[in-house]
Amino acid sequence: SKAKNEALESIWNESLAEIDTDNESADEVFDRWLKNNRIGVDCLKKPGETDGASYEKTLTASSYRSILRVWQGVAAILAVAVISMAWLLAGHNSSETSAPTMIQAFCPAGQIRNVILPDGTQVILNGASTITYLDRFAKDRRDVMLMGEADFKVAKDADRPFTVSTGDMDVTALGTEFNIKAYPGSRTVAATLVDGLVRVVYGTEEENRVPVGNAELHPAQQLLFDRSARVAEIKDVNLNDITAWQRGELVFDNVTLYEILNELENRFAHKFVYSLGALPADRYTFRFRKGMTLDEVMNVVEDVTGAVRCAIDDNTCNIYPNS
Repeated sequence: SKAKNEALESIWNESLAEIDTDNESADEVFDRWLKNNRIGVDCLKKPGETDGASYEKTLTASSYRSILRVWQGVAAILAVAVISMAWLLAGHNSSETSAPTMIQAFCPAGQIRNVILPDGTQVILNGASTITYLDRFAKDRRDVMLMGEADFKVAKDADRPFTVSTGDMDVTALGTEFNIKAYPGSRTVAATLVDGLVRVVYGTEEENRVPVGNAELHPAQQLLFDRSARVAEIKDVNLNDITAWQRGELVFDNVTLYEILNELENRFAHKFVYSLGALPADRYTFRFRKGMTLDEVMNVVEDVTGAVRCAIDDNTCNIYPNS
């Protein structure tokens, strides 16, 4: 009924106001993905209804981006959010009458999730990561959007390149395995090739659509793009370290304490509270085995750095200068 829909919309809008997420990053990534796929948003079906009714509302681009941010904030509840979309994809057969459905799968912090895409591609999502895709791909392309970190084992299809977009980087392959790490708020985006061959286009500016550069990667190579400096470097890496998160391990190689805390926040589902200015600028290397608790990890960090101490409660880790 009209009254029911209005009540649902009121609850939905209230939830928008309560979620605190990285709005600018979400907007930029999603806008670019829409442009790449030439998709127009039509309506939202809110999941979770038990009486067979669906909640629908016409969305502007602005309101859709708001809903994207809500998914990031409450995706532990909306594990898979489904949207019905009006659409136009290159190569789409106009004789098809049913529009595809866009699916967003989220892996909460502290977990790892397996997702199988419509073409058979296997995706392993790291904590606090989201992948967005259509329930059927176009005839000449397979495009997905990633926010966070994931490993892709791409199903072979010579006629349809597979592209992962992050907002700062597009990684394209025909059939291969690669890892992408692109968390919102992180200074860098990393693409690492495990097997096969991929082409990476990075640093695309929204205004002129001209990328900073592009490169082909070979196995055990990583392209690291600095979002602030707008520069990239390619280096050889240890694949066991890159894929360690899939085995429940934590590996940090020559990184700052700030980067370590960001990673731990994704792994342990705790909110880390600290003053950025109080963190040392030194770089550290750590390797933590599977099954270690946050208390155990932070005890090692405290001992090695000598710069901080922490206090952990149910869902918060407070970091203080060790003075």
